[in-house]
Amino acid sequence: MLRFSGWRSLIWLISAFVLVGLLGACSSASPAPSAQPPSAPQAQPTQAAVQKPAQPAPAQATTAPAAQPTQAQAKASGAGTPKKGGTLIIGQDFPPQHFDPHKSNAWANTNITESIYEGLLRWNDKETALEPQLATSYTMSPDGLTYTFKIRQGVKFHNGRVMTADDVKASLDRMRDSKSGSVVFNDFKDVTAVDIVDPETVKITLGKPVATFLNNLTETRPIVPKEAFAELETKPVGTGPFKLEKYTLNQSVMLVRNADYWDQPKPYLDAVEFKILGDEASKEAALRSKSVDMTWFRDPRQAENVSKALQGVVSAPGIPSRFINIRLNMCQKPFDDVKVRRALSLAIDRKGLVETVIPSKYGGSVGAIVAPSDRFFWKGDTMALPYYKQDVAQAKKLLADAGYANGVDIEAYKVVAANQLDVDAAQVLKEMWNQVGIRVTIQPLEAAQAIKDYNEGGGKMAQVGQVWQSDPDGFLYNSFHSSSPQAKAFCVNDPEMDKLLEQGRSDPDAAKRADAYQKIQERVADQVYNIVLYGYPLRWEMWWDYVKGYQNKPSNTRWNLRQSWLEK
Repeated sequence: MLRFSGWRSLIWLISAFVLVGLLGACSSASPAPSAQPPSAPQAQPTQAAVQKPAQPAPAQATTAPAAQPTQAQAKASGAGTPKKGGTLIIGQDFPPQHFDPHKSNAWANTNITESIYEGLLRWNDKETALEPQLATSYTMSPDGLTYTFKIRQGVKFHNGRVMTADDVKASLDRMRDSKSGSVVFNDFKDVTAVDIVDPETVKITLGKPVATFLNNLTETRPIVPKEAFAELETKPVGTGPFKLEKYTLNQSVMLVRNADYWDQPKPYLDAVEFKILGDEASKEAALRSKSVDMTWFRDPRQAENVSKALQGVVSAPGIPSRFINIRLNMCQKPFDDVKVRRALSLAIDRKGLVETVIPSKYGGSVGAIVAPSDRFFWKGDTMALPYYKQDVAQAKKLLADAGYANGVDIEAYKVVAANQLDVDAAQVLKEMWNQVGIRVTIQPLEAAQAIKDYNEGGGKMAQVGQVWQSDPDGFLYNSFHSSSPQAKAFCVNDPEMDKLLEQGRSDPDAAKRADAYQKIQERVADQVYNIVLYGYPLRWEMWWDYVKGYQNKPSNTRWNLRQSWLEK
């Protein structure tokens, strides 16, 4: 865990310098890092903090990165001269729910759609800085309220039509409209207007400065053709390096090369096929037989064994970027009573759970409501959070005080059946809760249904994993701000939490943002809005060494398939 922590701190340090040199040139002011909070001396400024202007300066354009991989990238990935052709086959966990990027941010979807769609900006290869994508440059007003983007010219959608400023405006307006079905509208709630200045220029106006705004303009919030909105769920149309050729339900997704891709000569592959394999044993068998070229494992113990057994496989352990948590529906009894929720938390031996399910030597750790890879915001002694230390006697007393002296039955504790680690955790928790009189019935579900219940308040408790995002605001605001549909579905209505979330989203000072998120973690633990179990690496990724030019990401996304090729 310490090894990962130090690495992540170094990444944020690099991030600060890269962003000052790259994105600072795009704004109308020179960015300056904010002071570090005294309690986190090793933490570095986040992307959003560095982006904040300090003094007015002339705006400059930022150009797109070179099409070819750099020498350092080639060396790091064991690559040479890119070759065109071939189909890369990936062993995929779950099937996509659909392909509309504005209406779902489920991992099973975005893992595929990130190769189909693109945003105005994108993360660099190390995910430490933003760089241009469908925009070629932007300027920011000194007050941080107006962003003016120059739109890349000549970019074609997969339907052959040239992208225009009209599509940029229409996409942004759709994403910020809650009535459109957008799941990311809260990320744009402070946008007051999107205006077309001319065919090459779009201006976005905010009602107040938003420290996280630029982070929300990557491929997870993409630009799509306005005439395709109604059919995106089954007929995705983007500008990305690959386009959908065929989806065989619950079996495979075939993407083919976009010959009109603006960033030539990429992509190098003719096609990328995602085989839906589901369970870990099937993925292992497929990798061993080379019926897939690439896959990943959720259980690092299994991954370690596979990597030792197979010669010629590149093994890339992840960083601790995922945390498992349980949402409690406070609209229903017994979780409308904070005493019951606190009893549930106090019954858990968190360190014992970690060592049983995902040992610390594999990156497992007691979790908080911010992913452990966000080192600037995730700090201090997690076990010092309220109601984190196991206390069976106190848990029983709280239950009795709430009117459940004889215990309480929870009929449906929903977990993702295909993720064995999650099921293992649920079984351990069931025994821990039983000691204090909380009797749960585990209900394994398909991933799509479990995620739906988690987001929409279905049932009383649902356990789902959350992953690293470019900024913790992306998860926390949607989960706990009283204006969010998710918060409303679980009856979270907390003015103090709203205040902290607004501070975390808007304050330009990195240290104050870090302080807000620390207080948010403490409040979530105190009120037990969610029960966070543990954090650990999202995936352990593996691919055969004839796959060249590929690099794994801190977020475990695969958007850089555009620069990969095969040497068989």
